Amino acid sequence: MREDSLWKGTSDEKLQEAEDKLVELSGIDLSLFKSYKVDIEFEDQDYLENYVTLPRFVLKRMPRIQNYIWTYEIGENDGSKPVVVLIHGYGMSSMVYYRTFKKLSEKYHVIAIDLLGFGRSSRPEFKATTIDECEHFFVNSIEMWREKMGLTDLTLICHSFGGYIGALYSSRYPEYVKQIMFLSPLGTTPLSTDIDSATKDFLEKQSLHGKLMIQLFYYMPPNSFSPYSPLRLFGRLSSYIVHSDAKMSYQLPENEIEIFASYHYQILLRSGSGEFALGIMFRC
Repeated sequence: MREDSLWKGTSDEKLQEAEDKLVELSGIDLSLFKSYKVDIEFEDQDYLENYVTLPRFVLKRMPRIQNYIWTYEIGENDGSKPVVVLIHGYGMSSMVYYRTFKKLSEKYHVIAIDLLGFGRSSRPEFKATTIDECEHFFVNSIEMWREKMGLTDLTLICHSFGGYIGALYSSRYPEYVKQIMFLSPLGTTPLSTDIDSATKDFLEKQSLHGKLMIQLFYYMPPNSFSPYSPLRLFGRLSSYIVHSDAKMSYQLPENEIEIFASYHYQILLRSGSGEFALGIMFRC
């Protein structure tokens, strides 16, 4: 499904152009980089059959929507190298690993994926309302992707929110995971006995934009709002926010920051989907 928008200044062509520039910056030979979608059978029926009690004849008559996991393959695949799968963090795409592509591909058959509802993967309507449903959304879609790819003995490298999802997947399908590496994984700690005080301390450390997003995130419906929702509302004006955040968050050369921020902007302003899980899975 195309994601063209005049208001937001987004298009599939602009996204592809930004991705191509990141691949060039990675130093990998362009002939050794593949970017494609893998269709999975994660459809409305899959969700409904697990969590909604409806007669099967009703489910069979519901419209079928094809979803897919966007996949990146880096390096030569001659069967001699172990497979490593990269999983990105919240609001990102696995192209965020672009600086590691060349080095990793020297020893591994590198495959990176965009989680369902993120990056260039399909963005189905997010219907989950419980933690179990959110986990099902991500874990089952990864397993369907693995089956389609015919992979086993995986080494997972997972960052932030991807670490949480990777851990869930590994615990449910340990027979397919050889090892897992966490890069600053997302997790939770026990609730503070003084929640108001802890919240106040946390908010005081945030920027004005950060404080606003946190307040909106807390009070808006969790399965239809995320920290990125206002960006889509502001359209092209939000480009300044994305670029400023990239400059503050990443220690990269100026020209590289601009390319990365342009790619991130194209990703963030696509339709909201998997990002809505955060408010359900981690809301206190």
